[in-house]
Amino acid sequence: MEKRPVIRVPRSALELWLEVVNIVVIVGTLIYLLVRWSDLPSTIPIHFDGSGEADGWGNRATLLLFPLITIAPYALITTLNRFPHTFNYPVAVTEQNASQLYRLTVQMLTWLKLELVLLFSAIGIMTIRSAETGRSEGVGILTITAIIIILGTVLSYLLYIIRRFRTPKTTIS
Repeated sequence: MEKRPVIRVPRSALELWLEVVNIVVIVGTLIYLLVRWSDLPSTIPIHFDGSGEADGWGNRATLLLFPLITIAPYALITTLNRFPHTFNYPVAVTEQNASQLYRLTVQMLTWLKLELVLLFSAIGIMTIRSAETGRSEGVGILTITAIIIILGTVLSYLLYIIRRFRTPKTTIS
């Protein structure tokens, strides 16, 4: 196994801003749940099919899982971002490019963290609204859109890293 440089990657201003947005979304979603709690029926939709229609029902206490489902990937990615030297990279990591590679990867994961927090918070809010109104609107479209955005983020960063850091092939003349 190659020995990679272990470099501390300080947070950029953008990453700090994204952390604030993450925290605001998580806390805001929790506050919304707590404010709406007394108006919710005891049985709520807890699962939706591909078209966004409720096809599973449960106790409203199930909604308390949404903050945990949102916080778990947030905490995991926050922890992972401290160890970019352990990630798999599509290019060789060297002393010369390690700092830039680590920075880009931490930035990508920070965006993914926000995208996941927004997705899980939106699903939680849509579930609450569905319980209140009896209609489920937009869950399917939201999920498809989120998958496209998440895959787009990963692919765009990977392609950028490959293009920027790949070792040019030597030609025989």
